[in-house]
Amino acid sequence: MGPWQKSENWLRQLTLQKPYLIKFPKIGTEDKGYLVPFEHLPFPIAHVYCIGPVPENESRGNHAKKNSAQVIVPIGGTAIVRLESPEGEVYEFKLISNDEGLFIPPGYWRSAQLSQNCYLIGLHSMKFSEDDYVRDYEQFKTLNHR
Repeated sequence: MGPWQKSENWLRQLTLQKPYLIKFPKIGTEDKGYLVPFEHLPFPIAHVYCIGPVPENESRGNHAKKNSAQVIVPIGGTAIVRLESPEGEVYEFKLISNDEGLFIPPGYWRSAQLSQNCYLIGLHSMKFSEDDYVRDYEQFKTLNHR
């Protein structure tokens, strides 16, 4: 039974975590290239998406997820990701390599600035549901997420 196995308090455990970087293994050599498996995530993957390319310095995200946790991984280029916790704590991460992902717990407001030619892969703990999104920042600030 893996650490991600769903139990009664599975969502609660994800919600109580803070954002953190995950280092993925890099298999190969510089002269032949690398394979980067996205393994050892804190949840099973239920939904995958890709964003990009986005016009230079265009802001993406600008929403929170009520119940879905995610890991985002940059593919080429750089992403500056700003997160705000339900308690108002602000985090900023600079993602520059596809062997590093950012874990975002449920309930965090997120926005990302992508450099030219940067793509983001998003790995989610739940299937897509529009009902899981909070797209209004003022509404986000009034919600009790925890």
